[in-house]
Amino acid sequence: MLDAKGFKRVEIGGESALQTGEGFYYINRNVCLAAGIVGSSNPKDTGLRVIGSHVDIPLLDLKLRPLHDEAACGLVMMKTHYYGGIKKYQWASIPLHLVGVVTQRDGTQIEVDIGSDPSDPVFVIPDLLPHLWKETQAKRTAGEVFKGEELRPIVGSNPRTPTTEDKKETNTETETGGESEDETGGEGEKKAKPEFKKHIMELLYTRYNITEADLQFADLHFVAGLPPRRVGLDRGLIGAPGHDDGVCVYTSIDALLKVKAQDTTPEHTAVCVLFDKEETGSDGPTGAQSQFVRFMLEDVMARAFGLVGRGVFAALSKTFILSADVSGAVNPLFSSVHDAQNACKVGKGVSVSRFKGARGKVGTNSATVETMSLFRQIAGDIPIQICEPGKVDAGGGGTIAKFLANSLNCDVLDTGVPVLSMHSPYELVHVSDVYNAREIFLAFYRS
Repeated sequence: MLDAKGFKRVEIGGESALQTGEGFYYINRNVCLAAGIVGSSNPKDTGLRVIGSHVDIPLLDLKLRPLHDEAACGLVMMKTHYYGGIKKYQWASIPLHLVGVVTQRDGTQIEVDIGSDPSDPVFVIPDLLPHLWKETQAKRTAGEVFKGEELRPIVGSNPRTPTTEDKKETNTETETGGESEDETGGEGEKKAKPEFKKHIMELLYTRYNITEADLQFADLHFVAGLPPRRVGLDRGLIGAPGHDDGVCVYTSIDALLKVKAQDTTPEHTAVCVLFDKEETGSDGPTGAQSQFVRFMLEDVMARAFGLVGRGVFAALSKTFILSADVSGAVNPLFSSVHDAQNACKVGKGVSVSRFKGARGKVGTNSATVETMSLFRQIAGDIPIQICEPGKVDAGGGGTIAKFLANSLNCDVLDTGVPVLSMHSPYELVHVSDVYNAREIFLAFYRS
């Protein structure tokens, strides 16, 4: 997509120059993306305009040896390890898709997507019927209604059909003796044991040419398989999995593409960065705590402006970054966890948080009043709502803002789209908030 829009791919440490108005992009380990447009002003004097969001979402990762044969129940399941903060019970009895990448012995990578096509099957974690839950789930706390080890989707229910060779081998074993009566047919023919797990691997091999050993070198996930829909008779909301943080990923990159499509070069070099691992702490080389964003920005400034050393330090110190992530909107069913005067609501504009964190603002970046004022000027008449995460001591959370502020010595402000049912398999956002987020990000890149 970026190539078609006039952006060129570059690598950190390359020699080719970047020209004013030119679009560029970097890819970090096939997971993170940084795309931008070289501005007309020298960032040593004016800094850069950067928007950061995250592409990862809560989901169920496959364990390294996931296949689990429940032949006695006529089923095959896959063991998972949940990723991110979830309410585990929400993942039962909904359709799931299996997506990700498998690496074969020779290094070949195979993309797996089972469920996105309407003709594909889906996968389901079976729940317990209410008639029999009295002595099990009913006695558990809400967080343990489903335990982590119980998040096992059904991936098959039919045994492998015995081949002619299987039957020959089975009958040969019967003729040599040693089989008990209940393992053989009425006329001395051995009953083949149902092979559920083997059947599933045969199906995966047929479709993707992958083996059970390959699954140990894979990055596969179960994601919610619920289709996006407009919600409400007035169609004012959009329901879908992964709004956190897909809605900010979409609006921030779409705004950058609109800037590139215009003839006017932005004053500040505009950069959109999509990070991974936010839901688990932003660690690793693809998370916001890595040096990728610093290396990338230094590379851009060296190519486009010849900046190194102290010039880079000056540019980063004057840089303004938006941490684009969703905020928890007031849920009228549980409004008691919010301070209504300081909470965001769906349909009321882009959320702006001076700080996040919890327990006395621990673990947060607190934007300066000068940063807040500058953003207010950039937003102009676009609706915004200044908000806090929730009531004091009710809980809290964090974003990538503090990591970028710490590592780059830049000004960072949390902005985003209010969302209902955050971290559930089906999140809700308001159409107008999505539009306004795109408009604010567009104004920010242009400022």
